[in-house]
Amino acid sequence: MEKSAVYDVLELLTRDEIVNNQLLSLMNESEQDIMSSNREDLKQLLNRYDEPLNVVVMGEVKAGKSTLINAMVGEKVSLVGATETTAAIIEITNGSERQATVIRQDHSKENLTIAELHRILDQHKDG
Repeated sequence: MEKSAVYDVLELLTRDEIVNNQLLSLMNESEQDIMSSNREDLKQLLNRYDEPLNVVVMGEVKAGKSTLINAMVGEKVSLVGATETTAAIIEITNGSERQATVIRQDHSKENLTIAELHRILDQHKDG
């Protein structure tokens, strides 16, 4: 994942002792305490920057879960319909290729295109 300018600034503030000491010299004691406390929190966040963020979306049938997921991802990865459409657990991850891996109850795996996944989900939506 490409790091942003915000990441670079936060890294500079938390890991560069010279910059940190210069900032602290400009602050009163109360501000220094806050900066020191926040610096440790920022260090922890920066150390976790490249870790995946896991989000669970749960809700009643037809509550808009798939619509929300599609909006978050920016494309149609989860089927949306007038009836119950996605009666499966779906894990979406970022990757270099647009593909789906179906893991069946017997733990066998099958790599599919997104269109093939949509076709299978559509075939099984009523049972």
